[in-house]
Amino acid sequence: MPIDLSNAEELAQLNQAQLIALVQDLYREKQEYEKQKNKILKELRKAIQDFLGDINIPPFDAHTSLTRGIKYALGLMKRYIDVRFEELDLQKEMLLQEIDAQIKKTLIREANLSSLINNTNDFIFSVNKNYQILTINRAYKEYLKNHYDLQLEEGDSLKDKIRKKVFEYWYPFYEQAFRGETFKKIEKRTVGKEFFVYEVSFNPIIQKDSLGNEEVTGAALFIRDITKEYKTEEKIKEQNRELKAINAELDTFAYSLSHDLKAPLASVLGIAHLIRLEEANETILNYVGMIEKSVQKLMDFITELTDFMKNKQTAIKKENVLLLPMVQELVESLQYIEKNKSIQTHIHIAPELTIYTDSMRLQMILTNLISNAFRYMNYDQEQPCISIIAQETPKKWVIQVIDNGIGIAKEHQRKIFNMFYRATNKVSGTGLGLYIVKEACQKIGAKIKLYSELNKGSTFTIEIPIQKVEN
Repeated sequence: MPIDLSNAEELAQLNQAQLIALVQDLYREKQEYEKQKNKILKELRKAIQDFLGDINIPPFDAHTSLTRGIKYALGLMKRYIDVRFEELDLQKEMLLQEIDAQIKKTLIREANLSSLINNTNDFIFSVNKNYQILTINRAYKEYLKNHYDLQLEEGDSLKDKIRKKVFEYWYPFYEQAFRGETFKKIEKRTVGKEFFVYEVSFNPIIQKDSLGNEEVTGAALFIRDITKEYKTEEKIKEQNRELKAINAELDTFAYSLSHDLKAPLASVLGIAHLIRLEEANETILNYVGMIEKSVQKLMDFITELTDFMKNKQTAIKKENVLLLPMVQELVESLQYIEKNKSIQTHIHIAPELTIYTDSMRLQMILTNLISNAFRYMNYDQEQPCISIIAQETPKKWVIQVIDNGIGIAKEHQRKIFNMFYRATNKVSGTGLGLYIVKEACQKIGAKIKLYSELNKGSTFTIEIPIQKVEN
């Protein structure tokens, strides 16, 4: 039977053995109580530590009572919560201020965008995938009202507001934009007596969800009136057609004229030659020489003009060209002239070297370069000479025409390939030859390079890319 410790009479009746047993029971109960108390305080400290995070909570004193420990823990938690609430209030205030600023910026942007949309002369229009109008600017509203008596507003269904035939015409283009495609189309319209041309730009409206996935939710149209530009472009096209026709007529006229003039000029040279054979009068022979010189100059010009027309009008026809015979024939045709007989010529071309290119244009290029080497030779030096070298590399054919003639001054070298440009007046010429060379090189895809020193000579290098033989 339990002993009532509050009853003094009952305690007085206990013998020594009973008192010792009672004290021992009380001591054991106290130890168990301390053990449970410490366990609870330890768990309480851990729970508080977990709750407060980085804040270090010192261990409870061994004499700390359970009630005091709980009060202490609750006090800590209250102070922590109060601090956190203050921080949260401050963060909330800052967040509200930031949101307010963002709202103001958004409103300003929307106002500016709205102003831009409604004050532009271009038409701006957008719909969702159900063909409900999202945006329509003032200019487009007025255009539709004035020209088609059609009143459209944001929120209207396009299907319900426009004629079925009109909707069916535009339907495929909207669907193309709904598939995520961006494109433009030109629309021509006649309204009454007025003719309009519009550039219609279709753009998908793309939105992202919270995961960053993109989805097309509609289409935006930007419609620009390009009537003025279209009419200007058509006028330019018509003028170009007229210019091409005029140029073709001029080309035909010049080509025919050059051919028609060659025969009578050749006759004049022939007659001059006969006079030389039969006439011994020195004065008359001087006049004949002047005639021959002038006629030859005109003949050279006609030849170059003919080459210019051929290069311009004739289609490119590539074939295998054996280079050595072509060069030998050109050199021989120039060496018969009396003053050229003193010039040594050196040809370094392998007999089997074959170039796949346009034969007519290659001959045109070499004729001009080799004849210029003879024409602009320095005859006062000890040994005038011309070298023609050709070789094949893995990627190109390289042809060089080298002379030790009068050379070209550095200030003229950048202009030497311009039409009618002449670097010297010491020798007669038309200024067309090197221009024709440059144009012919461009036609066959070749490059031309020049190295020259005044009074020392010139080197012209032609590089023709190696191409596969066409079947």
